Formats: sequence, structure tokens, C-alpha cells
Amino acid sequence: MAFGELDINNLGISKGDVKNPLNVYERYVLELGNAVAQEFINYIEENNIGASGGLKQSVVAIPIGNLQIQIQADDYFKFIDEGVDGTEVSHGSQFKFKYDKPSMAHAKAIQSWIPTRSLTLPPTIPTYKSFAYAIATNVKRKGIKPRNITKNVITSDFLNSIGESILESTGLILSFIFDDTTSQINKI
Repeated sequence: MAFGELDINNLGISKGDVKNPLNVYERYVLELGNAVAQEFINYIEENNIGASGGLKQSVVAIPIGNLQIQIQADDYFKFIDEGVDGTEVSHGSQFKFKYDKPSMAHAKAIQSWIPTRSLTLPPTIPTYKSFAYAIATNVKRKGIKPRNITKNVITSDFLNSIGESILESTGLILSFIFDDTTSQINKI
């Protein structure tokens, strides 16, 4: 090696990456996003949120632009996270049920959920379909308690640990902007 040449083989960076350093950072940000998504999955799993497991399976990190990652999940994540006020009980949520009567889709979702909880049919209710409507009506009246997944995962300590990790790995000092987009969603 001649004087002034850098031996990149010992740096863990390929020659292609040296020519296009953005690729290194993009991969790093994606790995970081995947780690954050995994924290959401772990929290959902550890706190037994979502009986079917569909919610935790839906959490993913998606690249949305130059060195930007968005954590996405099924649409109903926001309702589990922030809760929903019932027609009779308030949980302080921005989301609210307006009517007691559940939709057919809501009742069908509850009916498919019943077996995952090993619930048995009460003697006063003739069918599982009726049972599902009764449960769905109760949910609409009492609402859904907030599980505060985002607030419990994305804490100041968590963001500081990510910042320290980035500083150690790259030497860069970054500031984080956490955009809680669920606060911008219209009420149901």
C-alpha cells in the first residue's frame, strides 16, 4: 500500500460503499428501524396485546425517503394504542364510538376472536353469532382502554440510547423528531 492510501478492508466497508456512502447509512437506518419495530413487537408480545397475534405480526419498518424510516402496523393499532371512548365510558381518547349497535364486520371479527379466548357460550345466549353481537355491543358501550404501546416503547431513554448507539457507530450526533401521526387521524 502506497503512502496516503486507505486500506478499507479493515474498516468493514466495501469499496462500493466508499464510493456511495449513503448506502451504508441507508442500511444502518433500516437496521435501526427494524430494531425499533422489534421493540414494538416485544412490547406487544410481553404485554399480551392482541389475542390473534396479528397486530405484532403487522409491525414493520418501511423506508420512506432519504434516511427516513416509518414504523407501520395494521390500521387498528391506533385504537389499541390510544384506546377508544365508548358511548357510556370515556378513556380520554381522541377516538369515539358514536353508536351502541355494532356493524356486521365488527361482530364477525369478535366471532372469529371468541375461539382464541376459549370462551364458552352463556346459557342465555343461543348462538355464537348472538354472543359476538353482545360482546361487540359491550365494547362499543365501554370502549377500548388505551394500551399506550407507543408511549411505553418510544421513551426519552430509548431515544437517548439510539442516539448514543449512532454516535458510537458513526461518530454523528443526530437529533430525533418523533412524529406521532396518530394524533392527526380523524375521529371515528
